[in-house]
Amino acid sequence: MTTLSCSAALVREFVSHLPREDRLLVMLRYADDLQVEEIAAVLSQPIDGIRRRLDDLDDRARRLIGRSFSAAASAPVPVPAAPHEL
Repeated sequence: MTTLSCSAALVREFVSHLPREDRLLVMLRYADDLQVEEIAAVLSQPIDGIRRRLDDLDDRARRLIGRSFSAAASAPVPVPAAPHEL
């Protein structure tokens, strides 16, 4: 599995556990490519509140991905047996 597909899988998992309102924000911003102002208008919410929530979601997702890759990088790598040991 490539780094990109691992990241995508982690983000999908992260998003699947979000509350419905946060999933909607993520979909409007990244799937529908709406600007923060457009999302605020669609949801009838203040722009600053939408921006804060999206920033928080971005930070949480980045930390999750960073932790996952740090853990994978620090995991011991199995050493294959020498040909004469097989």
